[in-house]
Amino acid sequence: MAQCLCHNSEVAFDDEWLPMGSEQFSLPGLCFTIVCDGQSSSDTGALMICESSCPVIWGKNVMSEERRSWTSQGYAWILFGLTGLFVLRVIGQGIQAWHPVAFLPSFEHWHSGAFPYPLLLTFQLVIVGWCLWVVWSLMRGLMVPSRKVGKTLLWLGGFYGMVMLIRLVVGLTIAPDHVWFGARLPTVFHFVLATFLWVYGRCHLSQYSPNTSIPKKELG
Repeated sequence: MAQCLCHNSEVAFDDEWLPMGSEQFSLPGLCFTIVCDGQSSSDTGALMICESSCPVIWGKNVMSEERRSWTSQGYAWILFGLTGLFVLRVIGQGIQAWHPVAFLPSFEHWHSGAFPYPLLLTFQLVIVGWCLWVVWSLMRGLMVPSRKVGKTLLWLGGFYGMVMLIRLVVGLTIAPDHVWFGARLPTVFHFVLATFLWVYGRCHLSQYSPNTSIPKKELG
């Protein structure tokens, strides 16, 4: 619901977006034309405004807090699962480094040799810590959605995944014995990290809602 300022009449809308404005404006997937003869329409809902010219507030689109919370929790669980997969990779490689077991791939299958293992392990622990912090912030509702951050994460996740796909294809075809291209198991878990970045980017974009203050405008 919204309020018409001069006659205090309610504006009803049946979507998650709250339209407030004058004349014509648009939101993603929606387009409205306000007319002063008592009604207006859109593709997804209808609203009523007063029958005379009056000032209205140009505002913002608002996602309900209940839906925002549910969406955050859903993304948090997906990211938690991806983090768990990467943690299994770290644990598996650590086991094979210090106390090898027969039922896991050998250490050489886990390690491409791009970095010394102590340095690689440090990077892995930092990544796990960051992933857990992301999940915790989503669970607690502390993430501040950003369209810029979301697009950046989508781009990084897509680029990262593409590089790993090329690595995998080359390793399976023309360079199966190459120390980096032929390291299939690490490549699989790089896909996990790329997916984490992509999903986190989607989370930012799905939660984002512009919060811009726009001046009042007269209908007329």
